[in-house]
Amino acid sequence: MPATEHHASPDTNPTVGNSPTARLLREDAGSFATIARQIPAARGSSRLSPSTLFRWHKTGVVAPDGRRIYLEAFRTPGGYRTSLAAVIRFLDQLTPVPLTDGSARPTPRSPAVRRKAAEHAARECERLGL
Repeated sequence: MPATEHHASPDTNPTVGNSPTARLLREDAGSFATIARQIPAARGSSRLSPSTLFRWHKTGVVAPDGRRIYLEAFRTPGGYRTSLAAVIRFLDQLTPVPLTDGSARPTPRSPAVRRKAAEHAARECERLGL
């Protein structure tokens, strides 16, 4: 059986298009281990662990505004792939944007903190006879 040469067309070329996978391929995607080696760790170890990237992809992280943010990645038979640009986009979404006056946006309170504040306010209203 003779070998046939396959020419990728725009319809079959994975680097053409706007899918998340196509964008990551254009951004020089690499394994989680390869990408993790390029990112300094925040807590003493020399590099970020590849398992951290996997966790960011699978379970995400809650952003300051309360949204859950996920690291863009795709799976291949050889494992997951992402790009350094995708990690930068992910971290940018986790970083609070300063307001125009230079102050940072307030971080939303957790449900437990909101509940405690409401209970305290209710007790204060009762004490004041409101």
